[in-house]
Amino acid sequence: METILLFIVIGLLIISLILVFIRKPANYKEDFNNLRTLLSNNEQSIQRMESSEKEEFRQNRKEISEQLKVNRDEMTGSLKDFRGELLQSLKNFQDAFDKNVKSFNDLQKEKFGLMETKQNELIQNTEMKLEKMRETVDEKLQKTLNERLG
Repeated sequence: METILLFIVIGLLIISLILVFIRKPANYKEDFNNLRTLLSNNEQSIQRMESSEKEEFRQNRKEISEQLKVNRDEMTGSLKDFRGELLQSLKNFQDAFDKNVKSFNDLQKEKFGLMETKQNELIQNTEMKLEKMRETVDEKLQKTLNERLG
């Protein structure tokens, strides 16, 4: 907007200069002073516009800076929330994993206990059968020995 105004002021200055030189007044000194006043006024307008532009740029930088800070704060908050949720999920996973491992270990202990009991029963049955076989063999040997001696 100020740029357009600047072009308009410069255009008016050029037009006024053209008009001054086209008229060819008798009193150049007065025209020169008028021109000097006009130039001074234009210079002041330009300085006001530059000042206004600088202030607007400063305000824009400030607003952008504030918005960036708000965005960083929001991003930090979101990351903290995400981190908390992730840690909670990992904790739940760890708890479930620990529970499953403990359950598996308990089941293994129970199965090994049953296997040990079965193994001991098999050993006892085998020993009993071996003992019976030994007794049978002894009886037959004794009978055969008695028959031959008798």
